[in-house]
Amino acid sequence: MNTLKQPTQKQLEKIQQIAQIMAVVNPVLQKIELALDSYEKILPFITKMENYYSSSQWFIDKELSDKGMIPKNINEAALSEDGIWDILTLETGLLKQMRKLSNKLNKFDHMSTNYNNKKKRTRRN
Repeated sequence: MNTLKQPTQKQLEKIQQIAQIMAVVNPVLQKIELALDSYEKILPFITKMENYYSSSQWFIDKELSDKGMIPKNINEAALSEDGIWDILTLETGLLKQMRKLSNKLNKFDHMSTNYNNKKKRTRRN
């Protein structure tokens, strides 16, 4: 039977350190979860925007805009050459960053290695 001893200063410091880490990590992970949920919801819109930008219709609409033939009450942001391009370039950069991060995370899956090993240990009361 194990007899518990008073925690050492080192143990107390470790407990405090991990609590501080949790206070930093948790809100960041929650923000990432919300951002990923939002990103997933806008994927169809990005595809639609990309399809329009690469279509012949965009070039026709751009020419109409350049000749002042689009009514003033119509927002012509979609006809800006840089507008859609900048959004698609930003998304491409984010995708590269997510892939790179995913590759790093795949090398060390926190939950499958640490958590599952810990679950295998039996708790003794």
